[in-house]
Amino acid sequence: MKNVPFVFKVLVNLLIFSAVINILMELGSLSKDILNHLNLLNSSYQITTTYIDSILTISTLLLLFYMLTLLIKFRRSIADTTVNSIFTKKNCIIFKIVGNGLIYYSIGIFIVNILKKH
Repeated sequence: MKNVPFVFKVLVNLLIFSAVINILMELGSLSKDILNHLNLLNSSYQITTTYIDSILTISTLLLLFYMLTLLIKFRRSIADTTVNSIFTKKNCIIFKIVGNGLIYYSIGIFIVNILKKH
């Protein structure tokens, strides 16, 4: 039970690292789309993309930044906690905000991924 704050910290740091990696991948995809729209890529690398693809990539980026801010807020709330002080009134409010935000993120990214498939 004494390792609960440590486990939370490790889990949140891994999730933040994963979000940053996903943001970098989406930025690469967006930059490739922009270069393709501006005809700056070699002809062998040109892929037919539409503006809808760019809009969906931007919306994915916005959702990832939203998730990153939620995770940073969660990490700050558990930064200097002990087992007895994890579920304080202040932390419970932050947990509720982060939980609701992650639900909204999941719904949003689900919709964007469905739209990307079509």
